[in-house]
Amino acid sequence: MLATLFTTLALLAGASAAPAPYHWTQQSNSSASWQKPAPANGTWLAANGTWSTPTPLCAGLTLPLPANQTVLAMPAGQSVTLATVSRGVQNYTCTNGAWVSAGALANLYDVGALLEATAPVVSSQKLTDGLAPLFLAAQPFPASNPPPTLQHEFVQTPQGLLPRFFDPNSNASVTLSKTGVLASPDNSTADITWLQLTAVDGDLAKSVFRLQTAGGQPAGGNCSDGAQASVDYAAMYYFLS
Repeated sequence: MLATLFTTLALLAGASAAPAPYHWTQQSNSSASWQKPAPANGTWLAANGTWSTPTPLCAGLTLPLPANQTVLAMPAGQSVTLATVSRGVQNYTCTNGAWVSAGALANLYDVGALLEATAPVVSSQKLTDGLAPLFLAAQPFPASNPPPTLQHEFVQTPQGLLPRFFDPNSNASVTLSKTGVLASPDNSTADITWLQLTAVDGDLAKSVFRLQTAGGQPAGGNCSDGAQASVDYAAMYYFLS
């Protein structure tokens, strides 16, 4: 089922020919000094000895934020540079008879090429609305094939336990804190909250939004203190710079 899912996405998006993710840059036009793949839509600037910043595949994408709320808002001067669908688990520990969040683990997959390829026939919001439920049902976790674009974890910091996203193939990462929390407008009982996150360390993004969530909420009712639970979830994560 996993192979069928990604074969379909690849055929739709032309993923085999997709440019490298927007944040990959090349430090020289000499193959011996390549640090990361050259962006397919970047231009070599001989005078500066660097590649120009390529246009993100999801440039111009509008965040699917619910109307009639002010908790989640597009930060001024920022734009979407990477759109991903995630598959992972939300972890919980039972404290005083109630489930308390203990972080999460997830793999994130770039869907920029898919959004670009399908733009003439389907809106980005309609497409992304269906991706998280699809991945929750069809994508196992953990999984290494196909390899994720980014990975998600929680790390202990002086500010407490914070979410971190990192590129497993480079040193790029970002650690963030929550600046906005909104109950899922679709099904708040089953689906985890929508979040606005603001970077506190790292340069992978300035902001990250977790939207269009599917699953992840713990079972209702009392629990036994000290018990632990991992609940499958999927979501769309949008990275802004």
